[in-house]
Amino acid sequence: MKRNLFIALSIVIIFAALLFIFRRQARELWFKMNPPQATRKVPSMIKSLPFKPEKRSRPRRNLLVSKLRDDQLYLPNLLFTPKDAPRGEYFQFSLVLQFDSKKKAKEWRERKALLENLIIEVGERFSYADLRTPDGRRLFKKALLRALKEKYGPEISDLWLTEYAFARIKGL
Repeated sequence: MKRNLFIALSIVIIFAALLFIFRRQARELWFKMNPPQATRKVPSMIKSLPFKPEKRSRPRRNLLVSKLRDDQLYLPNLLFTPKDAPRGEYFQFSLVLQFDSKKKAKEWRERKALLENLIIEVGERFSYADLRTPDGRRLFKKALLRALKEKYGPEISDLWLTEYAFARIKGL
């Protein structure tokens, strides 16, 4: 009897020692055999507080669009590859057009694609080096306004380049 008790106690001690030594592997094995049950989601304390969370500042584009008048049209995210540009480089910009009347602006809102095509066509004539300088962008703006007035008449009175930047396609 004493001998059986000694053997059983030795086995338990050896088992406990092995569990202590290999506890990480034992834990993984245990959770594979008995996965934990889904726990109840605890509500956030911040949501239950009596104050309202601070509103985030609006992105610049939304601020610009909210300040436009009825006789202006916003063309966002136009892009083209300038002449002599390095491989993968392109010029990205947004544009605001000023029309003579609200009626003309409303008509052109429905036909934005025609304006965008002409703008990109004119932009592709300019060189990469010209568009990188302020004077080159000023010449681009003048040429663009001249081309728009020649093609669609004097109903477009002015334009502004906004949010312009050079970008590169990743991986090229």
